[in-house]
Amino acid sequence: MILRSFCLAAVSRWVGVFLLLIPCGAFPAPTKPGTDGQPRAGARPAPAPIVANLPVPARLGGAPDRAYAAYQRGYFLTAMQEAMKRVEADSGDGPAMTLMAELYAQGLGVRRDAGEAARWYRLAASNGDRQAIFALGMATLKGEGVAAGSGGRCCALGKGGGE
Repeated sequence: MILRSFCLAAVSRWVGVFLLLIPCGAFPAPTKPGTDGQPRAGARPAPAPIVANLPVPARLGGAPDRAYAAYQRGYFLTAMQEAMKRVEADSGDGPAMTLMAELYAQGLGVRRDAGEAARWYRLAASNGDRQAIFALGMATLKGEGVAAGSGGRCCALGKGGGE
């Protein structure tokens, strides 16, 4: 029994040493047979990642969309502040209004408020934002943030269909 535990301890030490040496380059990485690491003749080079040349929305005047960037990173209060700045600067900025509505609808950084979300979706939809039109239609169908007996439940979704 003692010999058995001694052998297991010795084997685990050697495995640990072996695993430590692999990342250091002590053992070369295995290669596929017949390849020398060089690209094949006539092979296309891998495309370079396009990061610096991403399109910027024209409505922002060439500036990055800081509100949506903050939203993607989970900085919801910053996203709310940046979206509010955009709405104050341009009262017709539908995507900023839609972002505000989404924050209220999901309760991200603010308390969840379906009525406030529907109000922002309605404002953005009136400015022609397609995502807001869809979200407002879905909220209307579910009865979230709108009066229970509101008429024209299906009309909100049909509004964007002709575009």
